[in-house]
Amino acid sequence: MASRIPPTEDCPDPSELLSITVEPRGASTVVTARGEIDLYTAPLLRSALRDAIDGPAECVVIDLTDVTFMASSGLAALTSGLELAQRRRCELRLAGGGRAVRRPLQAAGLDGQFEHYPSAAAAARDWTRGRLQMVITARTAPSTGKP
Repeated sequence: MASRIPPTEDCPDPSELLSITVEPRGASTVVTARGEIDLYTAPLLRSALRDAIDGPAECVVIDLTDVTFMASSGLAALTSGLELAQRRRCELRLAGGGRAVRRPLQAAGLDGQFEHYPSAAAAARDWTRGRLQMVITARTAPSTGKP
């Protein structure tokens, strides 16, 4: 006979296990997660990503440097964020993240689905450079002579 785990009243608020900050940086928005991403806290990440992607940013960077645990529900939040970003034509990039992040991504075969950068600053900087290059190329393209 299986035993049941009784519910406890001292279960922490999800925001005590995962802290999320959202910071606009030019054409990019950086969503920084700190703590554990699991079934209990993944909705916080999913909501923050949805808000960031629906905002004015052309690129959303998810900084996972201080994530200490990533469960499959965290991977699902990242994947749904990627799908939403693709529908909205917004770039979604991952930054940082040690073994706690990389190992689940690799095990699920998702590591190739995301652009991954060593830091949020590098991801945002690279986006700005690429965007600037596109603008320069578009403005200096030869004219076809047609109005």
